[in-house]
Amino acid sequence: MMSRITQMAGKPLCTLFSLVLLSMPSAAIADDYPPKKILEFVAGVGLTVGGDKIADVDVETYDGDTRSAEVHAGNLFHLYGGVNVLIPDSDFSVQTTIGWHSDGIFTTDDGSIEFTRYPLELIPFYSFNKFRVGFGLTYHLSPKLNGNSDAGLGDREYEDALGTALAIEYRISSIFSLGLRYTNIEYELDKHDAHWSEIEIKKSEEIDGSNIGIYSTFLF
Repeated sequence: MMSRITQMAGKPLCTLFSLVLLSMPSAAIADDYPPKKILEFVAGVGLTVGGDKIADVDVETYDGDTRSAEVHAGNLFHLYGGVNVLIPDSDFSVQTTIGWHSDGIFTTDDGSIEFTRYPLELIPFYSFNKFRVGFGLTYHLSPKLNGNSDAGLGDREYEDALGTALAIEYRISSIFSLGLRYTNIEYELDKHDAHWSEIEIKKSEEIDGSNIGIYSTFLF
């Protein structure tokens, strides 16, 4: 009788022990391959060239000579930050960023000039191997040329502009990528504020701000 009870109690224990053993490899695999994250924070910098020339100023060099310095609507430094949302069970993601894009001349007796805008971007990306390719929209807020009386230029304000962006990146490491980006965009003049008199010139002038640039991006 005692033997039968022992046998009956032993079967459930053996079954439970077997289930524990089977679950151990699964737990180990789960530790080795943690769930993929669905959100990455983005920070980066771009160096861009292109666009129409919107200012030309003579700059005095250190040896006393003068040279011509230009401000272009597609130049020069682009700083940005935002998030990259990874779509589960796919190779797609959607990146949205807000940034500061500027070109300027600051060391001249003829006055400082700066062209600034604030790009808001929404770019879907497709990833393969270590590359990712994206095409999306860029919306530039408050494009403005800041001039002064010494340079003979007033402030020029442009309307917010919508354009497109094409990007390709190579992921060098798990948190860093390097790539190229082409932006196609135009700015339409809203008003021109001269220093000695108010001059309103609305919707009478367009400048091309299209550019190509080298971009380095951190994703973490």
